[in-house]
Amino acid sequence: MFDDERFDKYSFEAVPLNRDIYLMDEKWMPEYERYVLAVFAGKGGWAAIARVD
Repeated sequence: MFDDERFDKYSFEAVPLNRDIYLMDEKWMPEYERYVLAVFAGKGGWAAIARVD
């Protein structure tokens, strides 16, 4: 997952602490990856991918 070179990937110990990070349940990760890849390809736009109740 997140194999595209445009995704930054860090080990837990190396996560940068001086910037925003996104934490999410793994159940949302495939949909998030598809969405971001579409944005990278110029075929997507900002839209809600989940709703928090």
